[in-house]
Amino acid sequence: MEENSRRFAKGGFGPPDEKEQIMGKRSKVYLPRWHRWFIHPMLLLIWCVTTYAAFWAPERDQESMLGWVIATVVLLGVGIVTWLMTSGKLPAYIIEEESTE
Repeated sequence: MEENSRRFAKGGFGPPDEKEQIMGKRSKVYLPRWHRWFIHPMLLLIWCVTTYAAFWAPERDQESMLGWVIATVVLLGVGIVTWLMTSGKLPAYIIEEESTE
């Protein structure tokens, strides 16, 4: 910890030097597969409500198209990232444990 503090104090934001490498166990954690079947229908429902509000709601306005595009891009991005995390391609988070040796 002290070595990392000195490195950051000198303005080094890159990876630690080889002598500063901490040897330990690194575990990648993925989301369970059932999250895919829970989250994606929910995202689809949110997208359907947003699409209805943007195009067919009686009180829609001209700015709703830009909001719909932004919402669609965000929901599509969340859907892709969630799919990759549940399929084992993209870790949800990485746990690094220091070795006690």
